[in-house]
Amino acid sequence: MLVQYIAFTVLGLVIIGSFINFKKTVLIWLPAQMLFNAQVAVKYTSPAMSLTMAVSLYLIFFYFILWRYKKKQLNREKFFLTKPMLLILSSYILSLIFGVISTTQGINSIIKYFVTNFGIVFLAWKMMKTQTDIKLFVRSSVLICLLMTLLALSESVLKDNLWLDFVFYNSPQDETTVGRMFYDPNSIELRYGMVRARSFFGIHIAFGVACLMYLWLMQVQYVNKFSYIKTRSILALSILLGAGIFMANAKTGYFGLLIILLGLYPIRKLLNIKIIIPLIIGIIIIFGYFGPSEKFRGWGKPIQSAKYRNYTIES
Repeated sequence: MLVQYIAFTVLGLVIIGSFINFKKTVLIWLPAQMLFNAQVAVKYTSPAMSLTMAVSLYLIFFYFILWRYKKKQLNREKFFLTKPMLLILSSYILSLIFGVISTTQGINSIIKYFVTNFGIVFLAWKMMKTQTDIKLFVRSSVLICLLMTLLALSESVLKDNLWLDFVFYNSPQDETTVGRMFYDPNSIELRYGMVRARSFFGIHIAFGVACLMYLWLMQVQYVNKFSYIKTRSILALSILLGAGIFMANAKTGYFGLLIILLGLYPIRKLLNIKIIIPLIIGIIIIFGYFGPSEKFRGWGKPIQSAKYRNYTIES
């Protein structure tokens, strides 16, 4: 299984990197993990372990064994996600108490969720002590954002995801891997005539939310005039990430984009003619390319392309 070999190779590189420079390894891995969905795993049989889970567990253990006492090199401020983490933990505990889920399933879910979501973010938070650390994280994020938006762009144009095709055909596809990657090369989802791009992610909503969060990061830098990357790079990447939200074609991303824009900019600034005119031109281009056509009729019904590829159109 070629994908499993890739997973072990990446894990090996992370282990080597942690001994060379642990701080840089953590800060680079935080954005880089978005390149690997749950189907990229070091172990597929039960109990399965995805690459992101394996790396996160290793880095957490490494930190508590060798790094937690190096306080001069660590950010000593209170972890900003402590309250949300405790709130989510309490919901898991209540589910266990009232028997909503089995004890084994509940403990397994708690470990996986907190390690892959809060654990690695906690480590990165502890590592971000200097401006150099923040700059490394931001610049690593820029590279990853470029990769995932460009892959989504090719997916939207070609109506095919070359990376997910590779993962699908070079990893087990059976009852043990169901739910790891909601992708089938023989069935592509459409909405409003456009592909619901997944990029490197197992599901399009995750891609849309990732673009949304990094767009927020870019705009915070722009509004506050931080100098981690050049202003032109911020604007160019913001355009790509904004396009990524639309390529993901998920309502969650659209709603989040509205909230972020209204939170960062006053309405009168958003209604500026310099913004409205490019927006209208973009809408005209999109509708000129994708429709109106047969793709906008009969939403929810699968159609067959000339290349015998199934498309599912959703409203």
